[in-house]
Amino acid sequence: MVVKEYQPFSIVEDPEFKRFINMLNPNYKLPTRKTLSTSLIPAAYKETLEAVKNRVSKAFAICLTVDGWTSRVHDSFYSVTAHYISESSERTFLASDLITCVSYADRHTGENIKNKLREICDEWGIANKIAVIVTDNAANMKAAVRDGGWRHWGCFAHTLNLIAQAAPMHTPSSKVHQKACRFPC
Repeated sequence: MVVKEYQPFSIVEDPEFKRFINMLNPNYKLPTRKTLSTSLIPAAYKETLEAVKNRVSKAFAICLTVDGWTSRVHDSFYSVTAHYISESSERTFLASDLITCVSYADRHTGENIKNKLREICDEWGIANKIAVIVTDNAANMKAAVRDGGWRHWGCFAHTLNLIAQAAPMHTPSSKVHQKACRFPC
């Protein structure tokens, strides 16, 4: 519940939650906040990480989506998500797993980003499985992918957003207003 529903660790100390759990099973003893944060969640993380690494290792080809951003307090981050077909004897499905989200202090040059992507791919053992990398259309991201020897696709949603933001600047405001008024709100 804490992990899947984004509940705070303190939920186990909430009187109404304790009462609810007691109604379900009076013999159940809730873990403490400390047990949750130092034992149960790290164990669940380790189990999930191993399951994802196992699935990724069996993938034939992987598409990565990579995004970088800067927080309001100027901390930079990069996330990498792996998309692939997961096949097992029980089922086959399209898997999308966040394989890293890291703080990034280096300059945001194509060379530095390329090196970080190589490091991530090597860490996950997927360097030879990358079919394509999808990023925004920033020059540094495109250079990182190109210089890394990977195939690049620009993100369609990002491109569409850029077009939508630029459209009012290239269309007289009266025409935008006329077109908007044709559609009922």
